[in-house]
Amino acid sequence: MKSLNKYAAGVFNTILGRLAAEGDEHIKIDNTDGAFMPLCVNRLSKDKVALSHYGEQNGDLMADPDMVFWISPDGQIIPCSLQNDYAGIYHSAVNFRDSCPGDNGYSFPATFSSRMQADLASFANTWLRNIKQQQGI
Repeated sequence: MKSLNKYAAGVFNTILGRLAAEGDEHIKIDNTDGAFMPLCVNRLSKDKVALSHYGEQNGDLMADPDMVFWISPDGQIIPCSLQNDYAGIYHSAVNFRDSCPGDNGYSFPATFSSRMQADLASFANTWLRNIKQQQGI
């Protein structure tokens, strides 16, 4: 599976550091006074984190986009899924098996689409570069 490139992984780890510093399972990063969409960061589990931008349409929150990342036991950051509600897109490139005793709360991939997952990694590398520039992270 394709992990984030070194630059994007550094941005991602900076974001995780802010999440840890807040001592919460979710934070909102908005350093632009509304010039760009805030970044929402949600820890979904011990080894999964979602990064999202949200807009509003007809009173409904719309993901633009929402990406889920898996942090492997060896520290690789693997983009797993992407949702964009405005475009009607949901791509899940990695499916996880159920946890087993002894997994210590970690997830492990059961199946994945290599082409789709590589596309998600490419998108995430660009998106994280943009987030760093836009939010000053």
